Amino acid sequence: MSRADRARWRSAETLHDLGALVASWLVGDIASQPGYQPRYGPDEETRHLLPVLTAVNRLGYVTDCSQPGESRVGVDGQWWEQRAAVSGLVGDRQLRDRLVAAAESAGLLVVQHDTTPREHAEGIPVTFSRGRSYTFFGRFMAARDLLTLWPADLISAPALGTVLSAWQFTIIDPVWGRDDVLWEALTGVVRLYRLDAVELTKKEPK
Repeated sequence: MSRADRARWRSAETLHDLGALVASWLVGDIASQPGYQPRYGPDEETRHLLPVLTAVNRLGYVTDCSQPGESRVGVDGQWWEQRAAVSGLVGDRQLRDRLVAAAESAGLLVVQHDTTPREHAEGIPVTFSRGRSYTFFGRFMAARDLLTLWPADLISAPALGTVLSAWQFTIIDPVWGRDDVLWEALTGVVRLYRLDAVELTKKEPK
């Protein structure tokens, strides 16, 4: 990670600050992100998801992993199926409540853990081929796992504190291969906050 990128990550003090920086990484304004290979951007398969992922990170849903829903023949010649899924951290209660409401309204699966594991602590399978599951989302991450994603030498102590105390929050589409419902649900949450901003502007004294 470059000295300039390191300085930007070290400047973050809150989960919201980290989300803003993840958004900058998603759009290419920052070359490196903690927990990822230096100078390595988002995976090609998530390119079409970048607008909504960027928007929810700016709201404070700090995403650490996502994948589209798809069904296709893989490079190994085998049939692969994926569930659309996204995972990350949320500290703001209103944002968490809105994400839960949007997901449940759309028939999506929600997995949440605070500082202790809750339901689905081992995760839910999201990638399947040849009769077995290969990838899981929603696993509970202990402090040591969070420190792997957010190393203490790359972010400030206040920011690390918000990471360790945040809700680990995952949304999964239960339908294999479907790739629109989850992202539309997230877009709906983004619209709510934009409407809030418009209403706030209307109430400001002229």
